Amino acid sequence: MIEAFKHYMNEEGNTVAQKEFLENMEKKIEDADFTGDMNGLLRSGIEYNINEAYELVKTNLLEKI
Repeated sequence: MIEAFKHYMNEEGNTVAQKEFLENMEKKIEDADFTGDMNGLLRSGIEYNINEAYELVKTNLLEKI
């Protein structure tokens, strides 16, 4: 995923600093509208913790770009 992201960004001529990306995501994770989006998408009975999901993505992806 990381290589695909870097390739896509390169092909599009875009750059994003890791710090910038993380700061943007940290702001979003504090936004109730952003974090509440999944509630309407999951079927009843599915448990989902966006904070746990974010930490997983942050550690395994965002901190490696």
